[in-house]
Amino acid sequence: MSPSAELAERFIGVILPLCGEFDKLLRTADAKVALGALAACEVVVRRAIDAALQRSEVQEAAFMADSLKRFLELSGRGNRAGVLSGQAEAAGDPSTSSEARRLLAQAISEQREALRLEEQLGRPASIAISHSNLAESLRRAGLLDEARPYAQEALAISERIGHPETWKTLEILEDIAEDRGDAGAAAEYRRRKEAAYQEAQERAGTPSLPSQAVVGLLQLALTARIRGDTLDEALSAAEAQDGLMATLDQQYPWLAVHLRALVGGEARPSVDVPADYAELVDDAWSAVP
Repeated sequence: MSPSAELAERFIGVILPLCGEFDKLLRTADAKVALGALAACEVVVRRAIDAALQRSEVQEAAFMADSLKRFLELSGRGNRAGVLSGQAEAAGDPSTSSEARRLLAQAISEQREALRLEEQLGRPASIAISHSNLAESLRRAGLLDEARPYAQEALAISERIGHPETWKTLEILEDIAEDRGDAGAAAEYRRRKEAAYQEAQERAGTPSLPSQAVVGLLQLALTARIRGDTLDEALSAAEAQDGLMATLDQQYPWLAVHLRALVGGEARPSVDVPADYAELVDDAWSAVP
């Protein structure tokens, strides 16, 4: 074994158990200590993930990436790209607003990192969403040639796994085609989008619930649990719409029950979750301290 290979093996051998201890501490009263400890060595963990991937140690890389993802979610950074993207949209047209361009560039950087992390974890639904988010931001930045392959990859994954929000990716491809002046392609994507949306509605039987919205609410609940905030306080800080929980109670009672249990420090409730959202809810509860 070469000196550099031996060094990489030792490096991974140190960081891997550190991530294991982080996961254990999250489930104790020392959860805040665990978050602080991983914050201090976040860069090192990222380097260890890269080193493991270079050595084709995919399982080890995925384990460390999963710990890193839990850390980012619980420290309030799990949806930073979404926040920046929203701020960029509020700042105006990127072609005329320097502030919008700055925020959009930051969002794209965060989304690239999010995609890299999801690919390491190997979860198709999350990978598709990350591809789609990045494609939309690149489109808004005017980088159409770069945006299209990400949207096409998101579409390929979504169609393969039967994702209920495939229509959203088709909408992004429609917008890209329109921005490129390709009316024929835009019309074809629009036709496919409308068909995919109708199919999703028929499968769901109720108004569709975006996966991103579910992820955002679950992350909000996890963060509130760590900080000791109430659900009302967390929703207010996030500027959620009035009456949101009443709407969830009526249309998506399974989500309302899980959110209240997460924030309230309770055990996982025995409430059935629709298959399209089961992985998202499992991820949230696996990150509970």
